[in-house]
Amino acid sequence: MAVSSFKSLRELPPGASSSRKTPPVEFDIVAVRVPLQASDNNGSISPLEVLWHRRGSRVPFYTAYEKRRCAFILAGGSPYRQIGQPAPEHHDPSPDEFAPIPRADDASAPAPAPGPASPPKPPPYAWTQDSEEITVAFPLPSNTPKTDINVLFSPQTLTLLVQGCDAPRYTAARLWGGIVPASSFWTWDAHGARTYGLLTLHLEKQHAGTRWPHLFDNSNNASAGKETKAEHPEVPETLDPSELYAIRESLEKYTAALQERVGAGAGVAPPPSLADGELDAEVDAAVGIESCITWVAAADGGGGGAEDLAWTREDWDVPFTTLSAPLPGIGDEISLVVKHTIDGLLFVLSDEDATGGTPVWTHSSTFSALAFVLASKRDTRFTYHVPSKAVLAFEGGGPEYAGNLYIYRDAKPKSNWAKQAILKLAGSTSGSLLGVGAIKNGEEVIILCLCEEELLVLRNVL
Repeated sequence: MAVSSFKSLRELPPGASSSRKTPPVEFDIVAVRVPLQASDNNGSISPLEVLWHRRGSRVPFYTAYEKRRCAFILAGGSPYRQIGQPAPEHHDPSPDEFAPIPRADDASAPAPAPGPASPPKPPPYAWTQDSEEITVAFPLPSNTPKTDINVLFSPQTLTLLVQGCDAPRYTAARLWGGIVPASSFWTWDAHGARTYGLLTLHLEKQHAGTRWPHLFDNSNNASAGKETKAEHPEVPETLDPSELYAIRESLEKYTAALQERVGAGAGVAPPPSLADGELDAEVDAAVGIESCITWVAAADGGGGGAEDLAWTREDWDVPFTTLSAPLPGIGDEISLVVKHTIDGLLFVLSDEDATGGTPVWTHSSTFSALAFVLASKRDTRFTYHVPSKAVLAFEGGGPEYAGNLYIYRDAKPKSNWAKQAILKLAGSTSGSLLGVGAIKNGEEVIILCLCEEELLVLRNVL
C-alpha cells in the first residue's frame, strides 16, 4: 500500500470568474494498493487499485496508518475532502453584496419595528479596501487598556485576542488573500467621552490590485474553522471609509438601550509571563505549520470500511500549529509537537477511545520555549522529533556553509533546565540537505541525512 500526492489545477465552472491572477491549485492525496505481481500471465501490467482519494489546498506534512483503527491520518495545512464534494469558489462581488452600515438618520435604512424592542446589534467589525490595503475597524470598550489588545499578523492569517471584554476572538483566522506582516499595523483610538473606542487594523496586500470579495476565507479555511464561520459571520465590505466609524455610533446606541442588563465581566488578566519583553510577536507567529487533521478510513475490505468508522466523517478541521512531526522511520507511534504560546507540547495518539470511538490525544511531555528558540532559526529545513527523547531541527546548509543540527530535549517534571546540543553537519562539500530519515538498530536510533553530494550517518546522537 502506498500514499502519493500530485498537484492539480482547479477549473472554474463555465461562466464563472475569479479575481485571482493564477488558477487555484489543489493537491490530490491517493492511497493505492500495489500488486505484488507486476504483470499477469499475458504480460499485461497489473493496474493499481485506488483505495481512497482526497483533495485539499496543501500537501500533508505527515501521514500515518493506524492499524488498530484501520484508518489513515493526514496532517496538513488544510482539510482533505472527498472527491465529488464541491470546492469553494472565489468570485467577484456584485454591487448588491456591499452594504454600508446604516446610520440612524439614513432615509434608506429600514424602519424600526414598533414596540420597545432593543435595536439590533451592529456587526462585530467593518472593513474597506483600496488597491494596496485592507482597513478593518473593531469597536471595543473605551476603557480597554492597550496592553490587553493582542494582534498577530502572518502572511495568511490574523489573530486578534482582547482580554477583559466579550470582543470577537480570532485565532489564526485565515484571510481571503495574503498580506505583508512587516508593513501591516494597528491603532487604538479611545479618546473622547465615548463608551466605545476603535481598534483599526491596516493590512497591506501581498498582491496589489487584487480585490478581496471577503475579509476571511471561511469556505476553504482550516484556520478560521467554526470560530469564524459560526461565531463571527462574514460582514459585507463598507464602500465608504467614513462609514467605518458608524459602527461605533451604532454600538453607542445599542449599549444605551441595554443599560439595565448585565454587561460583560471585567475579566481577570493572566499572570505576567517570564518571556515578557523578549517576544517578537511577528516573528513568533510565523513559526510552525498551520494544521488540521483529517481521518480517512482504509476501505480495504479488512473490517475497516468507511461505514464502520462513523467518527471519520466528523468535522476534524480544528486549527492548531504544529512545530514537529515524528522522525521518519523510528516506529509506528503517532504523535505531534503542537505550539502552545512559546512552548512545544508533545501529544501522542492514545490506544483508548472516547465515546463513539473518537481517538484521544494524550499530552506526554513539554519542550519548554521550543517555539521561542525555533523562531531564531531562519534556515531550518526539517524539524522532527523522537518521542520521549528530543526535537531535532535541521538546517538546510549550502555550497558556502554547513548546516547545523539543533537538539532540544524535553524538560522533565519539576526540572528547571533541560539539555540542548548543536551538531555541525559535515562540511560545505556535502551540499544542501535534501531529506532526513532514521533506522533503528535495537534501541539505537541512527539518523540518515541525504545531502546533494553525501549521505551523512549520525550515530549516538540521542
